[in-house]
This record gives sequence, structure tokens and C-alpha cells, in this order.
Amino acid sequence: MICQALENRTELTPSQKIKCLQNILSQKGKEPLSKEELKNRLSMLYCLCKLEHTDKLTPIIELLPEEDIAAKLSELVAKEVLEDTYLNLQGDPEFIATRYAQTFGRMREPNSWKIYEMELQTLEGEDRESVQRAFQYATRHILNDTHREARYQATSQHISKIMENSPKIWEKWAKKCEGRLVTKESSSQESSLFSFQDFLKQKWQDDHLKGLAALTKFFENSDAPEKQKELWSICTEEALKSEDPLLQAQATLMELYLDPTSSTELLASQNKIKQIAQELAGHEIAHDLTDLLISLRQPSEEDVFVIDTDDWEDLVLSGTEVAGSCQRVDGLVNLNKCLLAYIIDGKNRMLAVKNPATGKILARCIFRLLWDGNNRRPVLFQDRIYPFPCPSDYVKHLNDLAKERARELGLPLYTQEILQHDTKPSNNVIQSYGSLAPFEYEDGAEGVMQNGVFTITDIHQVVT
Repeated sequence: MICQALENRTELTPSQKIKCLQNILSQKGKEPLSKEELKNRLSMLYCLCKLEHTDKLTPIIELLPEEDIAAKLSELVAKEVLEDTYLNLQGDPEFIATRYAQTFGRMREPNSWKIYEMELQTLEGEDRESVQRAFQYATRHILNDTHREARYQATSQHISKIMENSPKIWEKWAKKCEGRLVTKESSSQESSLFSFQDFLKQKWQDDHLKGLAALTKFFENSDAPEKQKELWSICTEEALKSEDPLLQAQATLMELYLDPTSSTELLASQNKIKQIAQELAGHEIAHDLTDLLISLRQPSEEDVFVIDTDDWEDLVLSGTEVAGSCQRVDGLVNLNKCLLAYIIDGKNRMLAVKNPATGKILARCIFRLLWDGNNRRPVLFQDRIYPFPCPSDYVKHLNDLAKERARELGLPLYTQEILQHDTKPSNNVIQSYGSLAPFEYEDGAEGVMQNGVFTITDIHQVVT
């Protein structure tokens, strides 16, 4: 992986790349490099490569015999990070360099933190300032290895309410969970129930059709099938007259919606879906359609690791490693600015099915500790499962873990995904009174929520 990152730097000649590696692996004296020292050096080299500042590798390539390679690497990484005005980090340069390389420099998805930072920098006005402060807060605590403590000790209005009314529940909630290895049952081969109609309607509700006027109007009439057919006919005619590929793509999606389409049929016409996604490039639905094809082709793993996680890297990659999420690090900034709430807000954890060898997230759902105002108590809310569609055994693992955690914490468990559970309708209204982050995304509410204040209705209580 490190060699590949170096190889991708086309501005360096082959001899420069070889010299760089030779110097990285060199050691003064007779003692060989320790495993930890070698790991640190390679990590910092990888970090520099992924930061795409390979012109700064010149001091490594031209290293003098008397110079300390480890100190030089640390100096280069520290310089890059400390000169980042968006981060505005202060402290011991050597410590910052080492920690940056050990944390963000070793992420499963290379350069994810930097990619996310670059997206956030495109925000403007008050949003930019508030999000920047939250990003700096997250960065400092991850570098200082105080991420877990910070997310559970900091007191938003919501966290304060739970800590004051149910301190023992909060203490149990904040404990680290170990997870377990699960072997796939031979009978669990089928995918979970999939409806392309539900998929498209959900993406409209998630505001992923923003900027697509014809489709938006079509779904605004989702309770009037005849009106939808009329709108499809009008859109098709206009697309033919204008030869507008954007309008044609919208008309085709309407057609697929009106004519019930199975997952098998979707895969059979995947070239059509790819073409639609290409025409809708720049809109969130294009990414959703591309991810959908990936999910439909993806078989489930034999052995998986199932965990209730609050690990910062898992939370950062919660929308990047699974298909269909707008909370990916390279997503649209008006949506993924909400990702910070998963990372720094202690009321949010994540139930995940992971590859035990690589740690990659295969399926997940955000797991929240919310408040039931009617009964004046904390409750659990299991959010939507990603990817969609999701292998049925992954869905079962996540649902079983949610019920297990509800029993451990002695709390009622709610969801809006009634087809995935044995549930009973509830008239309760559950709430979040705020977040440590300026924005939070909640599928069960209205998407992007300012300061993490939201209410969830139309819920069902899971029979645990």
C-alpha cells in the first residue's frame, strides 16, 4: 500500500522513489530497525504521499549521511500539519507529526480525514465557522487519544438531560463494547426484501433529488398514481422535444418507478442505470444509483465481526465504506457536514457488521440514545440500515445486537424500519435536545437538523 502510494506520485522519477525508500529503511550503526520504528517511518512516508505534497520529499531523497531520517520525517509531517490554517493545531511538532501519522495517516480509506477537511472548507459564512470549530475539536481529541472521553464527558443540553436523570444508564451506554465473530449460516443466502420504488421514494424524502424539478414534482404526488403517470408522460414528451439528457434521465427513473422493478431486473438493465447516473452527475441520486448496483452484486461474507462501536475511525467511515450514504467523506458538503455529529456526539454510536480481517464496514446503522418526553426516560433508536439493499444475514446481526443492547441497558428500543423487526406501533414521540456538532443528519426526522435538535414520530417499539 505504501509502495503503491509512492508509485502513484508521477512527478518523482523511479530512481528518486528507490532512493526515498532506501533512506527510509536505512539505520545508523549495527542495530536493525525495530518493528515499531519501521512502522512509524513508513506511516509518515505514506501520510506525506497521501497529503500529495511529494515535492516536500526532496529532503528525504537528498538526505545527508549525518542527518537523522526519523527526525526529518517527523519534521516534514509536522510542518505540513502545523501550517494547515484550517486545523490551527498548536503543540509539540514531533508529537503532532507522530500522532497524525499513527491516526489519520493509517486510516483504512487512505487520506479520508484530509478529503473530508477539503470538502468542509468549501462551506461559507456562519456554517463554515461552526463546522470548522467542530472539526478542529474532533481532530485535537483524536490526536490526543481523548476522543472517547470527550464525546461522553462533554455536556450538550441533550447529554446533560440524560446524565442528570439517568446517570447509571449513561455510564453503561458510554462503556466500550468488544464485539464478536459470527459465522454465516448456510441457510442465509438471500438478500433482504428490496423495492426499487421504496428506494427512489426514500431518496426523495432524504432530499437527494434536490435540483431535479421534474422528479421532485413527480414524488410530491406519490399519493396520486394517475397524476404521476401524467407527469411522466409530460416529462417524456419534453425530453424528446428538447433532447435534454438530464430531463430524459428523470423520465426514465419515473418509468422504472411506475413499472415495478425487481433487483434481478435492475441488474439485467444495469447499463441503463449507469447511463442515468452519468446524466445526473453532480446530484446525490447519481451516487445512490451507482452504489445500488454495487450493493445488488455484493455477496455477504462467510465470517463477520459484529459490534456496537464508538471508534472514531468507524464513525468517520460510516458513510464511506457502505453504499448509499450521503455521509461519506467526499459527499456533498451540505449533507456530509453532519458527519461530525456521529464522531463527536456521545449520544450516537453505531452498530456495525465488519470484515474481521480488514475492519471494513459491510453494513451499519446509527444507534442513538434519545429521550421519551412522555415517560421522562432515555430510549434507544435504531436508525436505517445501510447499504440498501442489505444481505438478510447482516440485517439479522444488526437487529439482534440492537435488541441485545436494549436488554443490557434496560431500555425500550424503537425503529421506523417495521419490516425488519417484530414490532408494535407506538404513539410516543422521541427527541434529541441538541448536539455537540452544529449539524446532525437523522433519517427518521427531516435529514439535516440544525444543532442536532429533532423529533422522531411514526415509530414502532421493537419486541426485545
